[in-house]
Amino acid sequence: MSANLADATSDLCSGCNLTIEDECAKNADRRWHLGCLNCGNCGCELKHHVGDALLMGADHRILCRTCASHVPGSRQEFEHMSKLKQYIFLLRVALARLLLMLRQGGNLPHTSGMFKPTQPRFTTNTTPQTIRISAVMIRPLDRSRMASARLC
Repeated sequence: MSANLADATSDLCSGCNLTIEDECAKNADRRWHLGCLNCGNCGCELKHHVGDALLMGADHRILCRTCASHVPGSRQEFEHMSKLKQYIFLLRVALARLLLMLRQGGNLPHTSGMFKPTQPRFTTNTTPQTIRISAVMIRPLDRSRMASARLC
């Protein structure tokens, strides 16, 4: 799966190719439903023990720690993604797809000089007490349009 958020597969499970709208497991830029996280060798469910799931580098199989200890090669651990983190990711995907559609349709105004449309930059500050999400887009200020605007 590509790291490009606007890709058609960026929000799909790498196991079943269905959209993920709940908690999930993440490895690099790929995601899995927790129910799709099973050992490819012994078949044990790893949805309650995401930390015990390993993605094998050679064949990209998911193995539990016990089975992975008998197989040589590189392995990568999974990260548990909460429902909130997944929703933030899905919002980023939706914004990236919208921006791509607007650019392809020619609906974004042409700008020149130092102000150029940029990809949204997202910052998240997650603490137990606070969650802050901000999207920043730099656009030129058209003062002539502002002067002629009327408030109803």
